[in-house]
Amino acid sequence: MSDHNHLSDLFKEIWHAARTHRYFNYGYWLERLVHTCFEEISRYTGVFLTACAWIIIVLLSSAAIFFVIPLLFENMEYSIINIIIKVFAIFIGLFSIFNIVFNYTLAIITPPGTPCNDNDNDVEGGNYEICKQCDIPRPPRAHHCRICKSCILQMDHHCPFVNGCVGQGNYRYFLTFIFWVSIGTFYLLLLCVITMTLKTDLLSQTLSRITSFFNNILLLFGFLTNSISSAAASTGKDDDDLDDLIIDMGREGYGIWNMILAILPTSIFQFDQEQRLAFLTLITMSVFLPVFSLGLFHVYLVNSGQTTIEWAQNTVLRSKLLETGKNFYNPYDKGPSENFAFIFGENHSLLSAMLPSFRPAKSVVMPSRLDYDPYAYNE
Repeated sequence: MSDHNHLSDLFKEIWHAARTHRYFNYGYWLERLVHTCFEEISRYTGVFLTACAWIIIVLLSSAAIFFVIPLLFENMEYSIINIIIKVFAIFIGLFSIFNIVFNYTLAIITPPGTPCNDNDNDVEGGNYEICKQCDIPRPPRAHHCRICKSCILQMDHHCPFVNGCVGQGNYRYFLTFIFWVSIGTFYLLLLCVITMTLKTDLLSQTLSRITSFFNNILLLFGFLTNSISSAAASTGKDDDDLDDLIIDMGREGYGIWNMILAILPTSIFQFDQEQRLAFLTLITMSVFLPVFSLGLFHVYLVNSGQTTIEWAQNTVLRSKLLETGKNFYNPYDKGPSENFAFIFGENHSLLSAMLPSFRPAKSVVMPSRLDYDPYAYNE
């Protein structure tokens, strides 16, 4: 089955099948239509999310260099030590920003890697299988991406934030990008906390702003819940009661809108120092926590010699093998040090591996299909 480039192609197929086939399979064509719509939406979503990621990077970087650091040092005494500390703080921020931009750019523009068409000998030997979509030999660990419409070597996942797949060619840049985003956002959070700690009045006012923001959110949630409950309780009432209820709901809607307007200035539209610092702290934390959690997950994947797709497959396979009293074997897990070297290159420490580099992805000979089958090692 070949991939389709546009929805119009699929609609033509559906129209042709409806006219020529006596028994029209509605389930099959509905599934095809849903998958195709999802793929088309994912392509446009990828561009949008990539743009959003760049906007967040620019905003947080600018806030760190032009707002938080100057605010931290604004009332400090003029001395050589304080100047050195400020320069060092700015240097750490700029270095983190450079690494984030460098690795994110390369994760986007570096091809993830696709199989070649000239593997006939491997196909005859039984090492490679033929991709049903691409109709080319596909080595182990490669998977077909329906959004990118190609097979990807050592495919980890399709990432909308890089508007493409993460595979053998750009996986290292993706990992270092996650690492430096975690470092950068943690550093920005640390600066915010130090700034609020050194300025006790700013700390109390900022915490008050954050508390007020969440309290207003809870009040708004309770207000909406009460409105929904009132509407649900109206079942069975006469027309006059329903008219009164509609008037009350209109008034409640007006109150909800006023409450929303009360929340927004508290966090966004009143640009004094306390509110900007509170809003920046919330945004930075909302970026740090999911990215850091994702980074921990990929540390586990690298340490165990798996991709995200393989982890999902191996989890199911491991449970099936345990039910039969067999042990699961991952042929690509060569130990933490070799797994790390496979991604980041040999003779590299953790620190040097995270520094900017244009090193190409390591080219390896894939194991045979027998090595890929964990059942073969459980006889």
